[in-house]
Amino acid sequence: EENKDKDKGDGDGYGDSDSEDEGVDSVEIGDVVLGEACLFLDRLRTRNKNAFDWGLWGGSSVKSSNLAKDLGLVKGIVGSQIGYMITGFQSELIGNANIIALDMECAPIAQILNQTGVNFIALKVISNGIYPGNPGKMESEYHDNREMVSKKATEILIKVIDYLNNKKLNEL
Repeated sequence: EENKDKDKGDGDGYGDSDSEDEGVDSVEIGDVVLGEACLFLDRLRTRNKNAFDWGLWGGSSVKSSNLAKDLGLVKGIVGSQIGYMITGFQSELIGNANIIALDMECAPIAQILNQTGVNFIALKVISNGIYPGNPGKMESEYHDNREMVSKKATEILIKVIDYLNNKKLNEL
């Protein structure tokens, strides 16, 4: 379940990635995102700065600029949430953190794999827009695009597996 930037109110900017590449201006349904970092949107603890930092960060992917460039992937930050509802605070966070895609699983998976030292690459196929205050539209677009997005995910996964074959981490 993946979302693209659409009508997210104040936060329509995208940030620069960890490389010299330009930031992303938009993603479209069917684009494949390589999540460089994964953040929690629903597990925020804001009683103090340390609690906020702990509550937001999920984890990161293995640096893989070559993979992204060679396969035409969009690099950016992914935010994970429990459902389709986007609160005003989350909308601001999406813009301020330069999140380009939403899902429901990337941050917890990244957190566990980063903590255990297991290499991780987050790949997401955009299936729907981000519409703060309109979770029904987000879910409807997801269902409308599910078959196409599933086919795209299968195609890109085959390319990624072929790409990774016989490569070392520093070659990604």
